[in-house]
Amino acid sequence: MASQSGGCRAQEGRPDAAVASGAACTRISCSRAAPARLGHLRFLLTIGLAVLLVAGACGSSPPPPAKAPKRVVHKRPPAPPRAPSARAVLSAYLDATLAGEHGRAWGYLSTADRSRLPRDAYIKRERANDRLRAQVRALGPFRYSLESVKEKGDDATAFVVLRSGLGSERVRFVLEKDGARWFVLYDASWGSAD
Repeated sequence: MASQSGGCRAQEGRPDAAVASGAACTRISCSRAAPARLGHLRFLLTIGLAVLLVAGACGSSPPPPAKAPKRVVHKRPPAPPRAPSARAVLSAYLDATLAGEHGRAWGYLSTADRSRLPRDAYIKRERANDRLRAQVRALGPFRYSLESVKEKGDDATAFVVLRSGLGSERVRFVLEKDGARWFVLYDASWGSAD
């Protein structure tokens, strides 16, 4: 005797198929659509279980171990940059002058000299001296050496030996400190020290 329930027909000998499909009859013979539904249902249940397992595994992992706190090292703050010494300023001034970079050399002059002798006038004066230096260089190399620099308070006196193909000459330079920086006193410098 066949009864219709949930897409299955009751048939003798297959009560387990009725229970699997949810049918209430004791004898079932499933049509072709019913096994496909059961396979699809098993597939969905398997996927759902897998998703739950993965989600559960992700959510239940122990937290990463706490990192040890970084060791704090207290360093001294860097020392403020030191102003160049009188020797360094005079050396930079002479390097610029002898290289013909008179605009840069003018920046090493004292404030009073720069106000009395504008940059363009200084460059013009030093270019005239460059012609004389070029004639001296034709006789041999032209170089200098700092013989001594003596700082006393805000004043410094330096002696420089200029060497060329003509021989050597000892020249005196005077510097003054204005604030934290040293400057060359142009009018008081370049005199013979002998």
